[in-house]
Amino acid sequence: MFGNNEDNYFRAGPKGYIESREAVNKELLEAKMIQRKGSIEAMRERYMTLQKVSTDNNALYIAQKRRKCVASLDNTILAAQYRKMERFNDERAEKRATLKVQPHTPDIEKLRRRYNLDN
Repeated sequence: MFGNNEDNYFRAGPKGYIESREAVNKELLEAKMIQRKGSIEAMRERYMTLQKVSTDNNALYIAQKRRKCVASLDNTILAAQYRKMERFNDERAEKRATLKVQPHTPDIEKLRRRYNLDN
């Protein structure tokens, strides 16, 4: 009888009600945009941190070699991440070293049957 909600929104209701509804919608939209902007900023910050971790090799080296001298938290964090990366690399290298090389020997009987070499 009345159609859907959108129809009623535009068809009925005093002007003040519609205006207040629009104001609320506008505020909600603004809040959403602010939230989105915040999340974009957070992403950018995260990306910059990652970049710093990957590029600041000098700080990594100093933090790794001279642990007593390091007072800054950044370097300590970088050193921890660096140690973690090194550990992963060591584990990977160890796995590679201990892996058995499996020689590929063709199964002659299987080949005979497949290509019908007996006839």
